[in-house]
Amino acid sequence: KIIESVEHLASLHADRVKRQLLLISFSQLLQRTGSDALETCRPGAERSISAEQLDELQSFFASVLDNRDMYWVCDEIVKPLTQKKQVSYAELVGCGMVRWFISHWWGMHFSLTVKSILNHAKQTGE
Repeated sequence: KIIESVEHLASLHADRVKRQLLLISFSQLLQRTGSDALETCRPGAERSISAEQLDELQSFFASVLDNRDMYWVCDEIVKPLTQKKQVSYAELVGCGMVRWFISHWWGMHFSLTVKSILNHAKQTGE
């Protein structure tokens, strides 16, 4: 049992390190592409991201997402990315105006939420 516990702790630490490296890489990618220009926008329809931006987030962090929900994504990915600059995720990656507001349960697997949003975007031509 002790060996199993140590292996489990080592696995958790490895996951945390992997996530930290991905966060650093994603931040650097935003800097290189100029996407972190910090566009301040008012709350509401202007403070939103596109289905494509959401898909990019999911694709970049796919190796650590598994069946994680939005609560986990927010705590482990979004907050660490936005904390230093004290901005919303939309302001970090570039705000945009949307035609559709999507309400969703944060407890659903993030990948299923993204899949549904991408399907909606495809069906509506957005």
